[in-house]
Amino acid sequence: MGAAGDARLVGGGYVIYNRRITRADWRGWSTYTGSNPHTSHVHVSFSRNRSGFDDSRGWGFGTSSDVPAPPSSGRPTLQVGSRGEAVKSLQRTLNRWYPGMTPLVVDGDFGPATKGRVVYFQQRAGLTTGGIVGPRTWAALGYR
Repeated sequence: MGAAGDARLVGGGYVIYNRRITRADWRGWSTYTGSNPHTSHVHVSFSRNRSGFDDSRGWGFGTSSDVPAPPSSGRPTLQVGSRGEAVKSLQRTLNRWYPGMTPLVVDGDFGPATKGRVVYFQQRAGLTTGGIVGPRTWAALGYR
């Protein structure tokens, strides 16, 4: 949870999205005319106090390095060069996750195509990318 009593959480907050900004009382939207229209992302601010706008201190929510890895699924860590049944299982699973994409060849060889699909999956799952399949990636793929 966020740090209780954090000085940055004063004066209300706001949301900017699609050229609109929430009103100070949160009862609707006003037109936002800033330099970035926020049409491809949502901007959430927890304060209207300028002193906290660019404060880079952590909020105490935890980061991926603070959060322990999920319990082991009993599956090995895989990366480019890995071979075997676990790689075949990974390739079949990735093919099920992305049926509209060119299927990976299920050959048990963790090569560039498998790495590319793993990185794609990791990006979409909000995981640290790098193409290494460890406990977090296995868990996100449904292996618990």
